[in-house]
Amino acid sequence: MHKIREKPQEWAYCGSPYGDIYDVIIPAPPSGPVRLDIIKNYRAFFMNGDFDPDQPLANRLIEYVHGGGTLIINTRQLGKFFPDSFLGVRLTGKTLPVAKDIFSASGENLFSLQRPYEFDQIELISGKAILKDSLGNIMASTHNYGAGRVILTTPCMLIHQAAPAGIAQHAPWPEFPFINWILDNLVQDLVPVAFDRKDMQFGLNILKDGWLLYLFNNEGVHKTAT
Repeated sequence: MHKIREKPQEWAYCGSPYGDIYDVIIPAPPSGPVRLDIIKNYRAFFMNGDFDPDQPLANRLIEYVHGGGTLIINTRQLGKFFPDSFLGVRLTGKTLPVAKDIFSASGENLFSLQRPYEFDQIELISGKAILKDSLGNIMASTHNYGAGRVILTTPCMLIHQAAPAGIAQHAPWPEFPFINWILDNLVQDLVPVAFDRKDMQFGLNILKDGWLLYLFNNEGVHKTAT
């Protein structure tokens, strides 16, 4: 007998301010690093999860950015094949705690962290800081390279630290404000439509002659496939 979960973690229908606007691509399939002609189909590449690029894939991502693409990558995903001249920064080798309040480069208070984070300290070379904590530590930088840009994030894997053993997490559904901030800005730059309703699910596909926009009016109810 199967027990039905009261709060399933996988949704077939889910309202989101970002919509279904992405594809999931395995960067290093068994056949070898993902091909450059596939990478070039996308205006932005958001690297996710544990990732250590080899030399061929790093070279393809560098060429992708030089040709006009946007690469969003974390300091923990850099490996050893991306030069400082590509990133616009150098790593100091230090990992430090993130201060609670996060600011834009212009000084606007964007959000406060409810859980502890750590970040990898960087020094700017030719890049620019676009996100800082209240102590002035760089949380994200941007660097123009060729016709494209690299957005480098420094909070470790963009997720909070785990609670110590024996201590319960104080929120059952944690937020990830750094990821939300990145997606908010990407959607504004890349998506040609906007929605102010949170009770609908939408998605976009690029066609040869335009865009395909689809809408699901599920009245904001999260539903599984069944």
